[in-house]
Amino acid sequence: MDQEKVGKFIAQKRKEKGLTQARLAQALGVTDKSVSKWERGKSLPDASLYLPLCAALGISVNELFVGERLEHEQKQQAYDESILEIIKIYEKLKSFKTGFLGLFLLLLGILLAAVPEGGSHSSFALFLNGVFTGMSAGCSLFGVILAVYGVVRAGSKENGGTD
Repeated sequence: MDQEKVGKFIAQKRKEKGLTQARLAQALGVTDKSVSKWERGKSLPDASLYLPLCAALGISVNELFVGERLEHEQKQQAYDESILEIIKIYEKLKSFKTGFLGLFLLLLGILLAAVPEGGSHSSFALFLNGVFTGMSAGCSLFGVILAVYGVVRAGSKENGGTD
């Protein structure tokens, strides 16, 4: 999304509607300084404002994202591109989720290793100690594998790769 192009488009549509920055800001529940920043391409509206902003300007969300009026065929292409961009973001988030799960399991393994043995040397206490030690090692190992996999997967998707 080209912030400057989007900003110029917002300004153009606002003026066509005969709205001031202050009036548009009031309708959206933001400050006129926010509208000014959008129009200068310094920032973008919050996602929660896309629909109300588009309604106020008489444009579609795709037109807002592209920064220009679209004909029917162009709207379909912009829609398709938006869907593909959302899918890319979703895939990247999935990769990060895998990495975070790995880190969680690694921390769980470390915490399980920290469980005190206790003073008793009964067979049950030794059994529990062995279970915790095994779980600790397993969680730590699996956690490291998942964390590395998530980071590598996210990096390959960022560089245009696929699974």
